[in-house]
Amino acid sequence: MLTEPAPAPEAAGYLIEMLNSMAAFAHKSNLSNSSVFLNAAAILVWQECRLRTEGPPQFRDGIEIVWPDGFAPRE
Repeated sequence: MLTEPAPAPEAAGYLIEMLNSMAAFAHKSNLSNSSVFLNAAAILVWQECRLRTEGPPQFRDGIEIVWPDGFAPRE
């Protein structure tokens, strides 16, 4: 059974959450190139969401995105 697709801000928020957690795991595993790549991908999703919807991604309740130094997207 197919479900309705999530609105763009929710879908972007979920994707950013997933990329951010994968980047944190890569960083702790000393895979610095992967960590940088995943963080850059998360920022790209953030920027694309703002471009397409003119608003920020929407995150699930209780989720806090922790950006490494130098990787926080511009508001």
